[in-house]
Amino acid sequence: MGLICNDVPYVQDTEDVPMVLVGNKCDLEDERVVGKDQGVNLARQFSCAFMETSAKAKINVNDVSIRTEYLAVI
Repeated sequence: MGLICNDVPYVQDTEDVPMVLVGNKCDLEDERVVGKDQGVNLARQFSCAFMETSAKAKINVNDVSIRTEYLAVI
């Protein structure tokens, strides 16, 4: 994850790139490999938003899409 976030400014030729870090399958709490706190901390490191989603449980699927579209416009 860190390597990708570090490369984005070079690809976009700007330091001001809106990003959202998304953790998927948040409905599978017992099978977690990465904790929510790790996601939050990584998002803080890269100064971006963090959201958890689950397509199966319909958690934040629309919200993450809306948030991404909003960031792309501003």
